[in-house]
Amino acid sequence: MEINKFNSIISIIGLSNVGKSFLFNKILNNYKSIINKKIHFTRKLIIDILPIKETTNLLIDTPGFLFKRKYKLHFFMLKIIKKSINLSNIILYVTQNKKRYLKKDIYFISKYKEQLKNKTKFLIVFNNTNKKKINLLYLKFFKIDNIIIIPNNKKHIYKELIKTIYKKINKNKIYSDFYYDNLYNQTFFISEIIRGYIYKIYKKEIPYSSEIYINKILKNKNYIYIDSLVYLEKKSQKKIFIGYRGKNINLLSYLIRKKIKKIYHIKKVYIKFDFFIIKWKNNNKYLKLFQYLY
Repeated sequence: MEINKFNSIISIIGLSNVGKSFLFNKILNNYKSIINKKIHFTRKLIIDILPIKETTNLLIDTPGFLFKRKYKLHFFMLKIIKKSINLSNIILYVTQNKKRYLKKDIYFISKYKEQLKNKTKFLIVFNNTNKKKINLLYLKFFKIDNIIIIPNNKKHIYKELIKTIYKKINKNKIYSDFYYDNLYNQTFFISEIIRGYIYKIYKKEIPYSSEIYINKILKNKNYIYIDSLVYLEKKSQKKIFIGYRGKNINLLSYLIRKKIKKIYHIKKVYIKFDFFIIKWKNNNKYLKLFQYLY
């Protein structure tokens, strides 16, 4: 196992759909974590290096906390969150000032109180929130100096957030045996782009029953060829995925190619889909293949 050195390991945690991935991208000032409005889109740790001044830090985006755990996949996602908390010495807990989040936030923080209290720094980040409207119950759980407010449409606030994070960062590097190099690469990023558009154009059953495995990527200055495997849980889902006369899969392919052309500044993108029907969400072999088991 490779030993890595960082000044700090920073995890962004919280409930699903509160803006964790959006915040992750804003802190990095780069598009690294795919954003989707549907809940539980992020299933794995999204990881990148965050340099701030003279420091080198690891920034981690995490899945949203799960209250209903039906499949092995859900338990492994929960383990991923716990792993991230244990790894980190700075925690950014993201939420929004909405009633539907309050009880769940308090439950989550209470459940992980022992783990969280050992962290050197714990900050709660209110995303898209008016400072005057913060529920007083939150203030009972947090010190005022541990609360960061991000109002709507205030771009400069992210620079202030980074300054706040910098103040909390260790000036001496810490050692970690957490090997991150294989967790975030081009193959993973493209598979996330594909999943993002699956979530966008299909109804609930398909997105949550599908997983993408990139079998091969061939790339030169003129084109990218992507050989992707689509895992679904039912035969009927394959028919929906393809659509009448290929309408759905053609739309999916078009959106993916358009996005990849824009990101990689390339003229031609070819994508191939092969299908496998397997109950993968309860199968350790496939959960390991998809890197839910590290």
